Amino acid sequence: MNKRMKSTEYISNFESIFKCPICHSSMMVFEFKSLICSNNHTFDFTKQGYINLTTHQVKTKYSKDLFEARRKLIIEDGFFKPLSQAIAEIINKHTIKKGEISLIDMGCGEGSHLSSICDIVSSEYNKTIKGVGIDLSKEGILVAAKNYTNKIWAV
Repeated sequence: MNKRMKSTEYISNFESIFKCPICHSSMMVFEFKSLICSNNHTFDFTKQGYINLTTHQVKTKYSKDLFEARRKLIIEDGFFKPLSQAIAEIINKHTIKKGEISLIDMGCGEGSHLSSICDIVSSEYNKTIKGVGIDLSKEGILVAAKNYTNKIWAV
């Protein structure tokens, strides 16, 4: 199964969190390739597994190289590990034991903060967590979708 199909299958479990950016109606995964609303506004999943919900091209100053370097600093070098641990502890302290936690990172960049926090909450506190990362930078979301599965990534 390719990345796009895995992503659409995962997201189909959480369709209710999406609203059409054009008409604000509910959306659903269609044929494991698109999100479509009741008014037939359609947004296709990319082959990397993310969904682009913008209605026009957004120009950002961020490059793929910047996001790759940032990811290395955050994940490989562990620069933000104490911060991620502290945030995960706060999430654990303020959530109930059962049920799923939803965590959205607005301006998630390349997704490493969201992924790290979700991993800590899941492994150390044994809680189910759904991570949603949103950014205006297509390059950042591309890096996120390439490196982190079982998260929802959207432009």
